[in-house]
Amino acid sequence: MSEPGFRRATFMKGTPSHLALLTTMPEDVSPSGTITLGGEELRGEVLAPWRATVPDVTVVNVYGPTEATGHCLEHWIDPGRPVPPGPVPIGTPHEGVRVYVLDAALRPVAPGLDGEVYLAGVQLARGYLGRGGLTAERFPADPFGAPGSRMYRTGDLAHWTEAGELVFAGRVDRQVKLRGYRIELGELEAASWPVPACARPRSSCARTSRATSASSAYVVPDGDRWDEAAVNAGLARSLPDFMMPSAFVTLDALPLSPNGKLDRAALPAPTYTGRSGGRAPRTPREEILCDLYAEVLSLPSVGVDDDFFDLGGHSLLATRLVSRIRTTLGAELSIRQFFEAPTPAALAGTLDHAGRARTALTARPRPERLPLSYAQQRLWFLHLLEGRARPTTSRPRSGSPARCAPRRCARRCWT
Repeated sequence: MSEPGFRRATFMKGTPSHLALLTTMPEDVSPSGTITLGGEELRGEVLAPWRATVPDVTVVNVYGPTEATGHCLEHWIDPGRPVPPGPVPIGTPHEGVRVYVLDAALRPVAPGLDGEVYLAGVQLARGYLGRGGLTAERFPADPFGAPGSRMYRTGDLAHWTEAGELVFAGRVDRQVKLRGYRIELGELEAASWPVPACARPRSSCARTSRATSASSAYVVPDGDRWDEAAVNAGLARSLPDFMMPSAFVTLDALPLSPNGKLDRAALPAPTYTGRSGGRAPRTPREEILCDLYAEVLSLPSVGVDDDFFDLGGHSLLATRLVSRIRTTLGAELSIRQFFEAPTPAALAGTLDHAGRARTALTARPRPERLPLSYAQQRLWFLHLLEGRARPTTSRPRSGSPARCAPRRCARRCWT
């Protein structure tokens, strides 16, 4: 920097979200000796662009919640040491710190398997002042420590490597159930990085209404190189269909909280508009189907080539849409047929071979003598076949037969 009296810092502490900003600034803004990164997951592909500008800086990836009095694990990356893409280990614990990776039954998991991180040791806080319920929830008894000791439930997922280092794997509360599948949003974020058309992708789970739940990817484009079709095609090569984002939201910069972490609450709500080329409906049936799609998904309009699930639809909404199609078009359509043809254009072709919808249930005059149900007809037939010598059904009762019913009836019920 050219300001008088400026001296380059030798040490800096920040979060991984700061690295993108440091990459765009002069080299003198970055430290010359060591940088400590924490508070968020650090990935090799996030670190690489910044390390290329300052290759002589030592990087320390640290981990530790406030309840553990600052960071209590760390992983050192010396200058020149290569860092592969993917999560950077959060390292090994400090002296006096006990780290457990446990399953739902508080049993240690094997190396390589994800579990929830628990911390224990002398550095642990005693709890939350005036909040006994929350303290009991987050500070359970330590089954591996001395009697009366406690541990802290971090809510983080991680696994041990064969080298004895801990690798962060996401948050327990960032697992969402979407379209019937459980999704870790960190996996969606990680899959976005190999796509060259975007610089800083993030993902979030958004709800457009009470009836619609879908994932969205928040992206800071690399200049004017943003191409949604190319990004969508790139993600499709590495993600299954149920994990594909339903919408992309481009931002000038990701919102950060005052302490430098990603502020997910400040991310704008996505708009689900589909990814069609804008082809207009060719037939009245396609036009009706587009209108039904838009009605069920609460969207202003839907293109004839828009995929129902790309627009934020899920199985419950699909059932509602199939019912609306039966009522409006009078065609019999199964859920499986709809899943195989989720666009209005494909569904219109499927309906060409569909039968007529079943007659809707309507109220009818009540006859004086009600007809027997199928179950009642079965019992009546068995009664005629076997007679009263052997009852076909019995009703279980609690207690002894003599106390529950007269002896004559009890004998009949308990044979």
